[in-house]
Amino acid sequence: MNKILKILILVVYTFAIFAVAFLIVSLTNKGPAFSEYTDKSSDENIALVTQIIEKRKNSEQNGTDYEKSTYDLYFSLKKTSTTIDLKNIYIYVAVETDEGIRYVQSSTAKDLTSTSTILSTISITNSSSGSFAVNEVTKEDDVVKHINKIPETLYVRVSYDKVVDKENIPFELNCKINYDDINKERFEGYEQRGIVTTSSNSTDYISYKEDVVQIKFLKIFNEEENSVNYSDYRISNVKIVENNLPENVSMKKIKLEVFAEITNEELLTKEYFSKYVKLFVYEGTMIADINNSRTASLAEDYKVEKIYFNLEVELDNGEVRNSKFYVLTSDLLDK
Repeated sequence: MNKILKILILVVYTFAIFAVAFLIVSLTNKGPAFSEYTDKSSDENIALVTQIIEKRKNSEQNGTDYEKSTYDLYFSLKKTSTTIDLKNIYIYVAVETDEGIRYVQSSTAKDLTSTSTILSTISITNSSSGSFAVNEVTKEDDVVKHINKIPETLYVRVSYDKVVDKENIPFELNCKINYDDINKERFEGYEQRGIVTTSSNSTDYISYKEDVVQIKFLKIFNEEENSVNYSDYRISNVKIVENNLPENVSMKKIKLEVFAEITNEELLTKEYFSKYVKLFVYEGTMIADINNSRTASLAEDYKVEKIYFNLEVELDNGEVRNSKFYVLTSDLLDK
């Protein structure tokens, strides 16, 4: 084989490698593939609320010298009308992190038919999707590696069929959600709120004043034998307060962030983890109450004195209301 031919083969081979590399980058880069995604989380048929939960483990729970956080996703879908049937509902998620884009598909197809109007069983958790979103520190051969797959932006595609005259008409809802950097949060100016209890002295809603939603927030202590004691923090209900809405105005969108502040920072791997844990984020179009028992657990070795709530709602008249408040964990009645 002469020298010129060898050079030509090398050039072609090199070009092929670059072409394949470009194709891979093009497929994994958000670019045009997500250009049609907006912050609109509803259409004429459905309304979507995305729930993100950070699950923080301390070093003892994690079995290493370091903490670990994983991020689970849940989706609540509601039909905008009881007179329509929706079938073959799938949710696809692209999670953008510091390490790039990861794609996940929801579970098997779901239907919303007859008089059923709400579906809140679609979930994408790290246990079922290979830790697609995680903040983790590993150590091998005395080399520390930070795995930063903390969500930055979520691109959510809801694919479904609407049944019209016994024919399935395909629809898609494409929306994006920014998961705010915890290190950029500021916790000044939050007011203290109390807990409203019932006559049976059980935990009820956080005092909601003029807010257009009530939040039922629970702390549930769990004692583990030969293991780590922990508490479950739970939002069991987000309820629309109709009396606090202007006349003939309804609530359109919600963003609710809930943070736990850990005060004994000596337990933290400060370089990689904030002293604030973002227990919950609820974001999307809320056209009905959200009833569930999503739980975020924290070891009792973490000292948590305050839980912060950042609530922002948009009404359909364009008005935006924001409330920032905290509750003391000592005021929460253990269930």
